[in-house]
Amino acid sequence: MAKVGSQKMSVGILLTIIGGFLDAYTYFARGGVFANAQTGNIVKLGINLAQGDFHKVVRFLIPIICFMIGTLITIIMEEPLKKRHLHKRFILLVELVVYIFVAFIPNSEIGNIIANSLVSLIMAMQMQAFKSFEGLIYTTTVATGNLRKGIENMVYGFIQHDNDKIHSSY
Repeated sequence: MAKVGSQKMSVGILLTIIGGFLDAYTYFARGGVFANAQTGNIVKLGINLAQGDFHKVVRFLIPIICFMIGTLITIIMEEPLKKRHLHKRFILLVELVVYIFVAFIPNSEIGNIIANSLVSLIMAMQMQAFKSFEGLIYTTTVATGNLRKGIENMVYGFIQHDNDKIHSSY
C-alpha cells in the first residue's frame, strides 16, 4: 500500500531539516536560545540558575513553557481535526504562517523572546502532530533519537536477518 504524503519518511526528514535550521536561526540570530530542541534550553536554564543569573533563566524558561503549551494545544485540537482529515495539514499551514510572521519581527530583546516563543510553540505542535512515518516512530524536531533508532534497527536487522528492520534503518 502506498503511503500518503504526510506519512512518507521524506516528509519526516524534510521536517527534521527545517527543525535544525530553525534551531540554528534562533540560536545565532535570536539571542542564543534553542527554539526547537528544548534540551539545550533546559541545560542552559540550569547553568544560569546555578550561577544566579535569573534574567537569563527567564530567557530559557519562556521557550520551554511555550513548547509545553504548543503540545497541549495540539493534543486538544487533534481529535476534532482528525475527524475531518485536516490535522497535519492544519499544523503545516499554521507553521508556515507563523514562520512568515517571525521573519518580520525586529531583532531586539523583546522581539527575540516573541520570535523564539512562537517558533517553540509551533515546533511542539509539529512534534506532536508528526509522530511516525511509514509505520516508524520518528521525531521531527530532534535527530538524536532517530539516529539511535536507525542504528538499532540496522544492527538487529543484520543479527536477526530481518530485511524490514534493515530497510527502516535508513
